[in-house]
Amino acid sequence: MPLRSIIISVFIGVIGLGAISYAAAPSPFSGSFIERTTGPRPTSMGNAYRALSDDTYGIYLNPAGLAQVKDTQFKFMSYDTFETSYHSMEFVLGLGFQTWGFGIIGATVPEIPHTTFDTGTGRVVDTGDTSSYEANAVYLSNGFYFLPDLRLGFALKFINLTLFDKTGGGFGMDMGLQYDPFDFLTLGFTVENMVQPTIRWNTASSAEDVLPKIYTFGQALKLLDKRLIISTDIRYEDNNISSQSLDTITDSEGIESLVDSDVLVVGAGIEYRLIDSLALRAGISNGDLSYGAGLTLDALQFDFAYTLPRTSLTDLAEPITRFSTGLTF
Repeated sequence: MPLRSIIISVFIGVIGLGAISYAAAPSPFSGSFIERTTGPRPTSMGNAYRALSDDTYGIYLNPAGLAQVKDTQFKFMSYDTFETSYHSMEFVLGLGFQTWGFGIIGATVPEIPHTTFDTGTGRVVDTGDTSSYEANAVYLSNGFYFLPDLRLGFALKFINLTLFDKTGGGFGMDMGLQYDPFDFLTLGFTVENMVQPTIRWNTASSAEDVLPKIYTFGQALKLLDKRLIISTDIRYEDNNISSQSLDTITDSEGIESLVDSDVLVVGAGIEYRLIDSLALRAGISNGDLSYGAGLTLDALQFDFAYTLPRTSLTDLAEPITRFSTGLTF
């Protein structure tokens, strides 16, 4: 079969696999902004990245993958969507026998208007005051070879949130592993929030929000001398935990039902390297279809992703464009 036919068939297969994924409501928890601050390369591959993570994004998605990085890398990304600004910065230092990574990700919603109910007119009116929402997470990750074909990794993280005049924060830890049973196949597994962050708010009731554990299994096929990568991830989010902050702040049975529901998402992606310096990508996750590309110019790395929202949201959501700039030395 000609190479072009193989690539077209794989692209169709990726889209078909993503289309049968079980799509559920986004996480209602305080740390859900982390899911939306993924870089262009993972995003354009449907976030099916746990068996790859061979660059700075391993800091967040699978720290075991960092062990594959043998040099020093720096990346930066910033984009806006839904009146929210997202940003991330990563630094990775390869030491040969192990690799360390440091990352900061965040989201900001500025000038949220304050409103009140006017009993005279029966309408909600703007008071003229504004507040903001800020969320940041700091990661310190380490990946290393436990065996020649087995990599392990751990990530310590601190999450800090500010909503109006309230703040909250908490520490947590992620764990990941990767195994290469064959030269053309890598398996990955992660437990996000293995040590669950407990976000403690400075409210009168000292409300707490415990982030759920998230289990993800992934595989990556590396074909055509590793110029073609096909990856899939299956992610399970265990939401069967209590969340005092949601109960206290909202007192809503509707949100409580979200907390008690689990989330299962399948993602799939493909990357084909046309030449050493240029890669094309496509992927789908939770009904969102993404395309992207990566360009390497000596020590500089540029990545791009364009995400189309799933059909049910096209009237509400706009396409999302992500760019990142990186440096390897």
